[in-house]
Amino acid sequence: MQFMSKIYQYADRILDKRLNSKPRWFLVLISFSSFGAVMVPILFKDSFLEQGGSMMTLFVMLISYLIISFLYGLIFGFGSTFIMKHILRFMNLDIKYSLLIKLFQISFLPYIIPGFIYLIRITLANYFETEFVQSILPYIAIIYLPIALLTLIVYAWVFILLFRGMKRLTALKLYQNVLIYIGSGLVITPLNILLLYY
Repeated sequence: MQFMSKIYQYADRILDKRLNSKPRWFLVLISFSSFGAVMVPILFKDSFLEQGGSMMTLFVMLISYLIISFLYGLIFGFGSTFIMKHILRFMNLDIKYSLLIKLFQISFLPYIIPGFIYLIRITLANYFETEFVQSILPYIAIIYLPIALLTLIVYAWVFILLFRGMKRLTALKLYQNVLIYIGSGLVITPLNILLLYY
């Protein structure tokens, strides 16, 4: 429990410092894009992991992944923040839109790590049949567990930052903030369904 208490304290220090600073729009775009980079592989069922074997195929897969992640992240980030603001207003909580944007920017920025890992996966998948990639497969298997653990840690850290920040802004209970977040995310549900099934 003491370990978790220190993690919460560290998260609170980050939130205190960054929520009180001016919005950094470049970081907002990077953070939202990073969220998109995590969601897009799920929605596209890892279709970017094609074994093309050519530089052109790799270029197309990487650029497509980055552009779609960027667009999806912006639609979700700004759309869900707008909806969240109005849900909170309905609950008599008047929180500035820019403050919610900063909270998402702080919370989603760690997603840049799994996004970068997925770029490496795209590259390895494209050259999977090559002699080089085949020769390093045992090493890839060895580092898979630490990478999976790192990804889980990132997801947990994002969760802590997001909901500690929401509690700070709304003074609501965890389950209430989770419901507000899920409700805000419904703005992009039609797009998710479209991407999943088409």
